[in-house]
Amino acid sequence: MRKNSTASPAGKKCAKCKESLGQYAVTTKDGKMYHQSCFACAKCQEPMAGPYVEVPPAPVLGPKGLLPVSSSAEPSRLCEQCYARVGKSLCALCEKVIIAGGLVALGERYHTEHFVCTTCFAPLTEGYFEYHGKPYCRLHKAQMVGLVCVDCKGVITQGTYVTALESKHWHTSCFKCSRCSVSLNEYFEKGDQVLCGKCSGMGTLGKRKEETKVDTVQLERDYAAWTRTSEIKAWPTNAPGASTSLLSTGSGWPTELGSYEAEFPFALTRESLNVGHRFYKKYLANQDHRNFCCFSDPPVVISIESKTDKIDGSLYLYRTLVRTHKGDDRLLVPISSKKPSKKKLFEYLKTLYPELSVSDVVENSTPELVANLLAFEEKQLQRNFKFGVLYCRPGQKTEDEMYANVRGSPAFEEFLEFLGTKIELAQWSGYSGGLGTKDTSTGTFSIFTRVINKFDLMFHVSTYIPFHGADAQQVERKRHLGNDVGLIIFKDGGSGDDGFDPLTISSHFNHVFIVVQKVPNASPTSYSVSIVHKPGVKPHMPFLPFPATFRKGEDFRNFLLAKLINGGLAALHSPEFLSSLRRTRKELLAEVMKKQSPRPALRASRGEKP
Repeated sequence: MRKNSTASPAGKKCAKCKESLGQYAVTTKDGKMYHQSCFACAKCQEPMAGPYVEVPPAPVLGPKGLLPVSSSAEPSRLCEQCYARVGKSLCALCEKVIIAGGLVALGERYHTEHFVCTTCFAPLTEGYFEYHGKPYCRLHKAQMVGLVCVDCKGVITQGTYVTALESKHWHTSCFKCSRCSVSLNEYFEKGDQVLCGKCSGMGTLGKRKEETKVDTVQLERDYAAWTRTSEIKAWPTNAPGASTSLLSTGSGWPTELGSYEAEFPFALTRESLNVGHRFYKKYLANQDHRNFCCFSDPPVVISIESKTDKIDGSLYLYRTLVRTHKGDDRLLVPISSKKPSKKKLFEYLKTLYPELSVSDVVENSTPELVANLLAFEEKQLQRNFKFGVLYCRPGQKTEDEMYANVRGSPAFEEFLEFLGTKIELAQWSGYSGGLGTKDTSTGTFSIFTRVINKFDLMFHVSTYIPFHGADAQQVERKRHLGNDVGLIIFKDGGSGDDGFDPLTISSHFNHVFIVVQKVPNASPTSYSVSIVHKPGVKPHMPFLPFPATFRKGEDFRNFLLAKLINGGLAALHSPEFLSSLRRTRKELLAEVMKKQSPRPALRASRGEKP
């Protein structure tokens, strides 16, 4: 819809600020008039100088579902750029466009206020429980899978409860006489009532049965977390018409130019970063479990819980953690008995790991081994990261040209200031990413940031590391940036420049290239982005949204930091790093087992029973 600018009538006031209109005003199709500066996009809040799109208002949620939209409710108006980004993002409940915020759950998008319990429509702001693909609050999910107390109508989620009248249930504290409310140890049946002896008259003596119930709702959530994986099978499809101007198309490497499948803004949280998790500490170390050391080559350490409340038909499902040199596998092992025997466990594991030999296995659940396994898990967690930022002047194509830039432009310095905090290395005592803090051999300044108060990122900035005129290849700069897995290429200049070609970079370590260019004359400051990955880098979130132009702000910064962190970790599974990663894990596992029980063969040679 095109904006209609007209001369404003005398005395007419702006529909937004309520102040008198000037000589010219914007008139919408419903006849309302605005100052041109007040006629702003509902998402980015910037005045709309060009065409805009009207989005129908979302319905209000009532206690029994969605209410009809009021005829007086105004539509939201979006600039064309924002509508291109959110126009296909529809709420699964009301099927209206999600302009700002929103959330993703159960594979669907929702307005935040429309993500509610399927039964009672209560907002699910504190989390939800899934049942047959639909969201529920704790109470109504429990009613689906749990037991409801006859007296208080509450859900019996866990602990001891009473069963009486054949199939009815009470909380132990709620099992009282239906007439006088005295607590009952024994009771008399009369119709659907449970009565004390005094109130019973000629009732039949019933049998009170106490049973114990597990919190099935929390149980399902815990076991779902145990088996959840962040692995993504494929890169998203680039949107038709996505710009290729920032990249050369000759490398044949996987590229991200912008996709409708991408989620933006991206929530930068501990869970959204693939930095590793303490599964052993949370689910096994502090409860009764068994550990098995497999003295094979390469070594394997297996941990399994000693009891479980997770049942599938006639099978008990046991959380099992299998640590190999390739990684940690979290399994639910089905066993037909309440106690997982070593024989049954390895019968199942042999189907997944044919190389396992029971004769090489020693069971050891001593506190010393538990402590060593906790320490091993901690070493798998990544907390510190280093990434490069390479400045590229207009017209520069080769690696040597980019590394030879003595200083960056004002636009580059503005971007660095946006990326993190400029710190003085000589006074720095935190994570340095390999930069010197005792002298100025690696520069005077650098850029640092901390993500969600847990993870430290140091940026190796090409123009901050000293330039040596006699060195055509700038080895000192390449020594740092060339060893960074993730590299931001800040490309100065306009859209007429040639695209960045990753094949011009000689480093074998650079795997993720994020090309950033400031949009000329954009207000507010905006950046165009394209991403190219070296073959072998696993697909990872966040994906680049379409259109791939971002306004300078927290959402864009969170996207960049998450992409660098997850991209750097995904690159560790590429051929250049995989063998080293597995060798390190193998050595760490061998060190854990070195301090434990001797090999079964050695024990047998001493006359001990293996």
